[in-house]
Amino acid sequence: MLHFIKVRSRHICLVCIQLLFTGLGHSQGGYDFTLDTFKLSGWPALHSFSYAYYKDKVYMFGGRIDGIHEKESGFKKSGSNENLFVWNTVTDQIAKFELSSLPDSILLPLISAGASFVQQENKLVIIGGYGESKTGIFDTYPSLIQIDMDALERVISSHGNFAEAISQIHDPKFRTAGAQLQYLDGKYYLVGGNLFEGEYKSNSGQIKQIYPETAIIFSLEKELNTLQVKFEYQFKDEFNFHRRDYNMVPFVVAPGIIKLMIFSGVFLINENRPFMNLALVDTNGYEDVSNFNQRFAHYHCSKVGIYSLATQEMSEIFFGGMAEYYIDSSGIPSRDPFVPFVKTISKVSRSKDGSYTESHYEHQMPGFLGTNSEFLIHSGIPLYSPGIVDLDKIKADTSFLGLIFGGIYNPTGDPNPWQNNKAGLTMANPYLIKVNLVKKTNPNSSKWVYKNKDPKIFLNAIPNPVRNKCQISVEGITWNKLSFWVINPEGDLVFHKRYTTGENPIINFENYTSGWYIIYALVDEKYLIQSKTEKL
Repeated sequence: MLHFIKVRSRHICLVCIQLLFTGLGHSQGGYDFTLDTFKLSGWPALHSFSYAYYKDKVYMFGGRIDGIHEKESGFKKSGSNENLFVWNTVTDQIAKFELSSLPDSILLPLISAGASFVQQENKLVIIGGYGESKTGIFDTYPSLIQIDMDALERVISSHGNFAEAISQIHDPKFRTAGAQLQYLDGKYYLVGGNLFEGEYKSNSGQIKQIYPETAIIFSLEKELNTLQVKFEYQFKDEFNFHRRDYNMVPFVVAPGIIKLMIFSGVFLINENRPFMNLALVDTNGYEDVSNFNQRFAHYHCSKVGIYSLATQEMSEIFFGGMAEYYIDSSGIPSRDPFVPFVKTISKVSRSKDGSYTESHYEHQMPGFLGTNSEFLIHSGIPLYSPGIVDLDKIKADTSFLGLIFGGIYNPTGDPNPWQNNKAGLTMANPYLIKVNLVKKTNPNSSKWVYKNKDPKIFLNAIPNPVRNKCQISVEGITWNKLSFWVINPEGDLVFHKRYTTGENPIINFENYTSGWYIIYALVDEKYLIQSKTEKL
């Protein structure tokens, strides 16, 4: 994707260091990373934006020019990016173009924050987003915008009308922010997110916030030069799809078989805890990754996928961000329920046998960076599939893997600036981070750090199948707190309850329809497990 970017002497280094991050786990063919933080002259510090990479240029739309939002009124128009920034990765020049000539129906969603986006060849698709209008109205936009990058180039060179490169569809299904949009096998997947009506408030009792709790799969085509959408599938799951501000990526589950992996996100329905479970999505629906908990990356952050066909190991690397778990000064994993900024670089891997592990790197990010940032893969890196690096085809000892850019930078040293009323001290990230991949000739000599040695916990419903009531038991741990969710075959949440030590968890299925139900349990606010039971 990204052509090699020369790091010239005019770059201003943040720390002028290269950090060595040790390859994790016990897979064949280990690899390390080095990071180099630098600045570009004229760089537009942004976060929560949309972008496309086309013909050696990065086109950045919308997002925010401030830091993390305040507890009240966090998305004022004054902090919106109302320009198109074009970064020439060959010359490192940055150009800025005003978009104010566009009609508000296009301009407002285009300059919004938290829109979902994906690039497919020469088309950039942007959905939804949240922001404030010129008249002070805050809203989530029911908009799908498709930008033709070839047409955009012509408009820029001829000083034409930006609307000539833009097609738009209005539909309530697109009224979402904080969702994820991906493209797989000819179809677009819009998953999760939420809808805000009115001005943002930290007190949920003062706002109207709706979660669509769906995965919508659709295709786009032109008919008589008009963009048309064809909705093909819609899956509802009031548990798994009740998440926003998360990561969703193409993920190899077997040689030649790719699905979309949903990682973490916030927040569990009726519980102020991040999601820790993973789920796979394709046109057949969703499937849980059984009894695996992701600890170290709970919000949208910079990431890159790496796959080895030789070992059939697929890994997703996460750079910084925000998470409930972090590595403390003594190198020990610790928990902070306020979901702080973290410096952790972590990896979630799927082995050939289908098992999942999570690891964290010995060293960390050079600061509280990564939240709402993006990773741009270097064009010289071989890909197994779009967005997934082919590790087996990388022959050099050291290769320029790509760049981390954009996002929120927290320079305060306080991992909880929002909680501690320091949000105004955070900022849009003014730095870029160059990432090199270093292949190891003797991976067994690597020092690596392994995490996620969770106890073996089992969730049982007795009897199973069930006609009326069933007893729920948790085996493998002595618990103090339990929260249960029951999802029916249609994806509806039909039961939620909290229990404490000494209480007897019983679920009454008597009035439920027949079929398979998924039961989720959050154990002691740390372990999210699931099981299935059949209602006769």
